Amino acid sequence: MKNLFTIAILVVLTFVFAGCPYINNPEYKEGVFPKVPVNFAEVNSEYDDYNSALPIIHYSPYLFFSSNRNSQGEKFDVVGDNLNIWWDMETGLLTINNSISYYDMRFADTLLSMINTTDNEFGPYSLNYGINYNNSNYTLINLVTYSSNYESNNYQSKYVYYKSDGSGIDGTYYGPFNISMVDSTYDLQYISFFSEETDDINQWDVSPSNFEQMIFNSSTPGNTGIYSVNLPENDDFIEMLKKDTIINPVIITELNSSSEDKCPYVNAHLMVFTSNREGGFGGYDLYYSWYENGIWSSPVNFGEDINTEYDEFRPVTIAVDRFINDLMIFSSNRPGGKGGFDLYYVGLPFKLRDLVYLEN
Repeated sequence: MKNLFTIAILVVLTFVFAGCPYINNPEYKEGVFPKVPVNFAEVNSEYDDYNSALPIIHYSPYLFFSSNRNSQGEKFDVVGDNLNIWWDMETGLLTINNSISYYDMRFADTLLSMINTTDNEFGPYSLNYGINYNNSNYTLINLVTYSSNYESNNYQSKYVYYKSDGSGIDGTYYGPFNISMVDSTYDLQYISFFSEETDDINQWDVSPSNFEQMIFNSSTPGNTGIYSVNLPENDDFIEMLKKDTIINPVIITELNSSSEDKCPYVNAHLMVFTSNREGGFGGYDLYYSWYENGIWSSPVNFGEDINTEYDEFRPVTIAVDRFINDLMIFSSNRPGGKGGFDLYYVGLPFKLRDLVYLEN
């Protein structure tokens, strides 16, 4: 039986992004994500839906996000839904919905049941990779980090994971475990990982042992800012996360302001985050920064096509091959949604791997 990675690659190339693969000379050879945000109506509810984590488990379109729908507005859980992207090369029609996944995603339900408690869970981040991929007996890891205030005055970052063989079907669940390398007084939330060598955090061959930094926001006394810690060299990423040796975090001065800066998400050399700093369009706006020559560039507001006078929150990005631009999903409480915060998707004005702005 073909292994799941091989099937996934074939599906992505043949179905998800190709549209009509049998057209010899299609009219639209590359897809385009919209310039203006679109409500992701299929996955939203009348309650608050935000904190999404893009996106891909086993290269299957799947989305984790926080919502208070299960408690009818009382507390936040991490929930999941499918993310299906379809570009028709003949008509140029883009479809993004939550249609059924190509793969058996039942293991995600078990991970969610391990994550959720009687308190709040926020900021999920998914990471999926293979160990000894070139070996016929390779192992798949599906890991989700998140923060919870379960039985604690502060939010503690945690993780769970599913470990399986190459089929992705028969596996074992582990967790939850605390991420204890940062002192708990830092109120560690919205973890993201960064490596100068990583072109796309969602690639099947990503190697977490190459990650150089863990980036997160911390609600220290005074305000919320974006911090980083340098990760120790390791051959086993999960075992490294379990260590309780305290590493002192450093505030990323290039990104922070006297206001609240939070929800960092890093993919390739791009960081997107949320801030209510002066000079925005009102409430929380979305910003981006590029990692160049060893530092993060001065943050840039995404502008009025994406931001509004309301709150835009928790952006995440994904690189999509054969599309002119790449995709960002975020949440907003702007009018026109189903209620509270809704998830929205929009095209980035550039490719993640190459800072070249698109023509209008």
